[in-house]
Amino acid sequence: MKKSFIQTILFLLSIVPVISQIQNPVKSSYSASKTEVTVGEEIDLIFSYTIQKDWEMYSNDFPESVGPMVTKHTYVPNNTYKLIGKTVASPAIEKFDEIWNDKVRFHKNKSIYTQRVKILKLNPVIIANAQFQACTEITGKCIPYDEEYRFDFIKSVASGYKPDSQNLNMGLKPDSTIVKSVLNQDCTNVESGFKPDSMAFIPVLNPTNTRVIGTPLDCKEFEPKITTDFTNTGKKIDSSVWFFMLGAFLAGLVALLTPCVFPMIPLTVSFFTKKGENKSKNITQAFIYGISIIVIYISLGIGVTVLFGSNTLNALSTNAVFNIIFFLMCILFGASFLGMFEINLPNSWVTKIDAKADKGGLLGAFFMAFTLVLVSFSCTGPIVGTLLVTAATGQSYLLPALGMFAFSLAFALPFTFFAIFPSLLSSLPKSGSWLNSVKVVLGFIEIALAFKFLSVSDATYHWRILDREVFLAIWIVIFALLGFYLLGKLKFFHDNELSHISVPRLFLALISFSFVLYMIPGMWGAPLKSLSGWLPMNNTQDFFIQTSDYSIKPFHDYCEGMNYARSVKKPVMLDFTGYGCVNCRRMEAGVWTDPEIEKILAENYVIISLYVDDKKNLLDSEIYFSENDQKIKKTIGAKWSEFQAKYFSNNAQPFYVLLNNDGSTLAPPRDFNLNVNEFKQWLLSSLKNYKNQN
Repeated sequence: MKKSFIQTILFLLSIVPVISQIQNPVKSSYSASKTEVTVGEEIDLIFSYTIQKDWEMYSNDFPESVGPMVTKHTYVPNNTYKLIGKTVASPAIEKFDEIWNDKVRFHKNKSIYTQRVKILKLNPVIIANAQFQACTEITGKCIPYDEEYRFDFIKSVASGYKPDSQNLNMGLKPDSTIVKSVLNQDCTNVESGFKPDSMAFIPVLNPTNTRVIGTPLDCKEFEPKITTDFTNTGKKIDSSVWFFMLGAFLAGLVALLTPCVFPMIPLTVSFFTKKGENKSKNITQAFIYGISIIVIYISLGIGVTVLFGSNTLNALSTNAVFNIIFFLMCILFGASFLGMFEINLPNSWVTKIDAKADKGGLLGAFFMAFTLVLVSFSCTGPIVGTLLVTAATGQSYLLPALGMFAFSLAFALPFTFFAIFPSLLSSLPKSGSWLNSVKVVLGFIEIALAFKFLSVSDATYHWRILDREVFLAIWIVIFALLGFYLLGKLKFFHDNELSHISVPRLFLALISFSFVLYMIPGMWGAPLKSLSGWLPMNNTQDFFIQTSDYSIKPFHDYCEGMNYARSVKKPVMLDFTGYGCVNCRRMEAGVWTDPEIEKILAENYVIISLYVDDKKNLLDSEIYFSENDQKIKKTIGAKWSEFQAKYFSNNAQPFYVLLNNDGSTLAPPRDFNLNVNEFKQWLLSSLKNYKNQN
């Protein structure tokens, strides 16, 4: 048991992902349903994508107007084939995305796209292009892709016909030729001698014969010069995971203070001391008891993931119908805590497990832990249920297990500690009406959390019932009532008369009323950034006040922006972004809009925002062949994507670089990180470096 517990701890400590520079989370391959076909036959072109764990690839079956970069397959038209219908994607996961305020569809692990074509000529020339985006919530990065597929392995020769050919001496090569139009090669009927219609030949040429080899940078005088350490570019693990685990740990401590659990502590200690066994054996049993509690709860978390599957769990968590179910569950849990009724497991379960616990020994310690979990369910069940539902709304399938680990660790520690040191039991406060007050406070919090889930359904169906100010009004009322309850002005069925208000209750009431006062300005459009992840989108606010005195107007061309920066003698913030980049929007809304940061950027920096998913075509004179990835760069996005990879060894967005106006770097770069203070210090220290260099 100890060994398995240690293995579990080591596993949890080993989940920290390492950030690489150039990342390729999606591997693509392509094939055809048949490689030998006849003219007039229909076949399927198949595109397969293997997606790295914790990454998502947006599908092609939702409107592009929603915001993210949807997957697109395009085909070079010619008269050797024709498309039948549209490119069809394998079944995708659907969720409501709060950043885009709409439904999006995506694939995890694997996706397959199929396009049916009809062969019109012999030896068809089929060239396809795929543009798509992969994103991860672990590091908040998005990576755009632009892939080309040549189906030159599909062969077809009509019955009785074959094209004339030219014999070349062994070892000789024909001269390279730039073909600007389709050539026609006559075919001869070998058997009858009749001459059929001409057959189209479209030579596939090496791009170096038809395109100019070039680079994404036209202004060599501003070529980036890496003069700072670029190895530390981001977080090692999504901070939201640590915050969730901290919240789960605190929830475990709060669960100890409920009336179903707190009185169980001395009963547990008596289980280990009643038989008068030696102290070392009692300590061993106490450890097994604590480990058993942790294992039981982790098993519950793993069971939720296994039951639904990681993909299904993620889909259900953002599905409108299931969010309504989650809303009703939290309301039910809240009503239970407020004393309307109790949620209990069948008594027969508790009796059977308790009988096995009486046998003693290590197995008895395990079943004693199981008995505690069952007996305390009426108080811990709502907390555990809320944690699991909240974990389901996260982006990692490990969250249910991690949440249960943190919760059970806090839950098990006091039982194990007092079982080892029973003499310290006298330091615990006595049971009393304060335990019921803890339940009531949790009830108010449960009801408040319920509306978070309802807001997702409201936004999905565009009911506009739970707009931002309505949501805030409900929370203001809930926490105001909580404050009045803590002051003894509101009573429930199980509450006793309060002769006086204790100092802890007074402090909790102050916190509750302060929170109410903090939320009130949000009714008139105040950002309330600390609650931005919980509130409905700002665009649902009916009354909004814009208070910013600064406006950030970025350049969208590197050379143009650098020339301007040199003329005004300012440093540059290079912003690699994307139209479909969710976390780019989160950085702009959560960090850039901070008044101090907005002022620093507007007054001291020239912003150059380069969109790596910009599909606007380059001018003919700007199209070039890249020696880095052996691809022709035809779009603005492809140009800036290669620019980022070539000069900064990174291909994920958002990605920020601070430059002197000669192209030299001023500081290590940054990627997705919502810490406002860190971002401000990064800007200020780089501004100081710029002044020292100039």
